[in-house]
Amino acid sequence: MNTPAHAIANLLIMRGTREKHALAITAGAFAPDLPMVIFWAWGRAQGQGISGQSAISRVAHPIAMIARKATPVVAAATMPRSLTPRGRDWCATLRDRALRAACGVARLAHGTTMRRASRLASHPARPLSRPCRIAQKCLGERALWRDGYFDPAWQAVFDAAHSFPLLGLAWLAARYAGRPTAAAFLASMFLHACFDFPLHHDDAHHHFFPFSDWRFLSPVSYWDPAWHGQIVASLELVLVAAGGAWLLRTAQARRLKTLVAGVMFVYLAWWGFVAAMWA
Repeated sequence: MNTPAHAIANLLIMRGTREKHALAITAGAFAPDLPMVIFWAWGRAQGQGISGQSAISRVAHPIAMIARKATPVVAAATMPRSLTPRGRDWCATLRDRALRAACGVARLAHGTTMRRASRLASHPARPLSRPCRIAQKCLGERALWRDGYFDPAWQAVFDAAHSFPLLGLAWLAARYAGRPTAAAFLASMFLHACFDFPLHHDDAHHHFFPFSDWRFLSPVSYWDPAWHGQIVASLELVLVAAGGAWLLRTAQARRLKTLVAGVMFVYLAWWGFVAAMWA
């Protein structure tokens, strides 16, 4: 499930405490995915799709150096005037694909940002066509989540935030210490992990970290079309819309209504981001 959907689901389930501890429940629903936001920001700040220390980056770096020198040459290539309009379109498509590949390799290697590769590619010839610009925009995002996401160090951080044993022990400690707000926060985190358990396939977490490396590769994914992601996404949309509307109508505390409205806005913004970067 997408993170805002976790918040709506948790608020619906934790009805006994949602009026009093609405903020803790909402924060707990978002908390397990906070390391992924940090990871994404780190990746963008680094200007690379994968860690600069990884083996793939070390291999890609010399290729990127060649790509940086070759890209302007490819971009400056002129198409024969004698070609038919269809032939010129074919050449333009071929050139865009070559530039896309060069920019992608440069983006994967450390020290070369997509903006730099794009600037090299578009000079001295005309600017890149719209399909190539769109490809440049999404290449970095896809490389980041395809490669950097599975780095063992980052995986340990993600797994700790979704670990049933760690979250369960922390919840018991909060209950024993008489901290109801902390207990609500940790219970919401635990519910988040429970919902993630049956809705991840290739990107499944190690939910019993650090005691086991076992992962449940669910036959259902909340996002991957190859594993019924479109159906799950549709059901999730219904959950957020209907559940959010019901919470807004029945909530007594103004804070709860404000939080629900904010979560629904974040959910819409998230899908706008997905459409801009991945569509």
